[in-house]
Amino acid sequence: MEREHFADYVWGRAGDGEIIHRVSTGMAYDIDSGEVVARLEGHEIAQAVPSKSEPGTIYHVARAMLLYRHPETDAVLTVYPGSDPEAQTSVSAYSHSGNAFVYRFGSPNNNAPPRTIPGRVDCERQGPVLFCLRGTSYEAEEGRSVLEYRWTVDRTATSIEAAARAEFAETEPPHPGISEGPVLIRLTSYRPASWETVPDTLKTWIETQAPGFATLPADLNALIQAAGFSP
Repeated sequence: MEREHFADYVWGRAGDGEIIHRVSTGMAYDIDSGEVVARLEGHEIAQAVPSKSEPGTIYHVARAMLLYRHPETDAVLTVYPGSDPEAQTSVSAYSHSGNAFVYRFGSPNNNAPPRTIPGRVDCERQGPVLFCLRGTSYEAEEGRSVLEYRWTVDRTATSIEAAARAEFAETEPPHPGISEGPVLIRLTSYRPASWETVPDTLKTWIETQAPGFATLPADLNALIQAAGFSP
């Protein structure tokens, strides 16, 4: 990633200091059979916080969840990674070193030091549009997982929904009650203009089942420090 691309990539992912929302929709497939085993609907609320101790580093404080819905009835089968907003708060650190994008991840809830996630981000600008690809492979609880992000960032777009979009694919281990074999997840995500414009099916579930996913804690610096970073 060139340094000139870094600011636009972070803006597309985490915003520019304002509270942002991100909505994801997609499908989960059983890899062995190709069958659609769930319809996916996710939400993230996040805010970008520049580091004072590490100039050039941006912290991305977020709460994210993903509903696995029955592909025919839309009934919620499970919530990933869980339905407790406090437990699902995370802090990512984005930095640029040389021509390399450095991604670190920490959790305020597990008393573990931040991890540097392997992989690289390759970006190319075509006119006003920045195209970025990030791929990585890492050890998950039940084997190795492979994921790929494709980001499209266009600050000249007429709406935020069109300005910051992403495609996501990841292989995952079997999901009890959903698939007996490994699963492929595919998602498309975008940033709605506000909480009020989040799709009603998703917004209703959050408001009734886990309203904390619609808000962030007031003291973000405390969360950043609890995750093992220096605000």
